[in-house]
Amino acid sequence: MSELLQKNDVLSIEKGWRIYAKIPDKFIVSNRRLSNKMGNHDFIVGEILNVSDSEKKREINALISSIKEAFRHHGIDVTDSKVIELLKSFRFDMKIEEFDTSIFIGKYIVTQTEFMNDGLYGTQLKVTLKKMKNDKLDPNGFEIYFYQDVY
Repeated sequence: MSELLQKNDVLSIEKGWRIYAKIPDKFIVSNRRLSNKMGNHDFIVGEILNVSDSEKKREINALISSIKEAFRHHGIDVTDSKVIELLKSFRFDMKIEEFDTSIFIGKYIVTQTEFMNDGLYGTQLKVTLKKMKNDKLDPNGFEIYFYQDVY
């Protein structure tokens, strides 16, 4: 990109672009593998993000141990299988999950631009975009952003 993007410019986000968007923390933040909280994270569009099998098993085993310890603290001895039943009763998802970032591929319209200078990367233009549908702004479309170098 040689020209700086401006409000209302339209561009296509394709596989391989590095963007920031709200996605579940568990796919990015290692100590939130069991969380469904959303956060702004950067990633490469088109990647499949997942909570690895071994990480999730480790987190689930730690959760089971802490629940068993809490029961033991109150004089109640419970088995792993009883704790797993309890977790499942809360619809706790114990399967490995994936997040396909290709859902962010598509046409976007620039909604805001802002010059940023963090001292590390120098001056950059933060470009905020909203996904379009049928060549019109989709009010329910994804909002993303990325940084454009300023030369």
